[in-house]
Amino acid sequence: MSKYTEVVDAVHASQTKWSDFRDRCWWNLSTLYREFVTYCEIPRDAIKLTPTDKEPEENTTYALSGAVHFGEDGYWHLGILIILAPQRILIEFCLTEKDGKLHVRAGSGKGRPIDMTRAADRDAFYDEVVDDIKRYFADEPDFHESQATKRIGFGVENGEESAPAQARAATA
Repeated sequence: MSKYTEVVDAVHASQTKWSDFRDRCWWNLSTLYREFVTYCEIPRDAIKLTPTDKEPEENTTYALSGAVHFGEDGYWHLGILIILAPQRILIEFCLTEKDGKLHVRAGSGKGRPIDMTRAADRDAFYDEVVDDIKRYFADEPDFHESQATKRIGFGVENGEESAPAQARAATA
């Protein structure tokens, strides 16, 4: 076997490994999203996917592939916009693999292992997200009067849907 063939084989093996990693993470993000909607009983017209690494395009409905990006932190990021008229809450589910285990976090929070085969693990993650949202609104009673976007592991928007909350908060 030539050195060139060895390099070609190494590149091909690396690409296959990357594709498999991406596909597993996307599958698990899709599962987290679908089951979060079901677990929280969120009406279909009150939730949608959105990118968090760029400005969402107007009048665009995003599928998972358009709403997910791979971040410099080694996590796949999925933006989920929940509409609670007049508030909009932007949650970012983040997922990666470390040491053969899946790790999940909401926004910039601390990642933790999750066993996707155990409903109790997924439900505990959903409960953390819901508790964070409720705690945020309980702690910020004047937020409803403000147009400011705050970053607390997920973004909260009041008013028009525009740039992702995380992107605006990071540059503010």
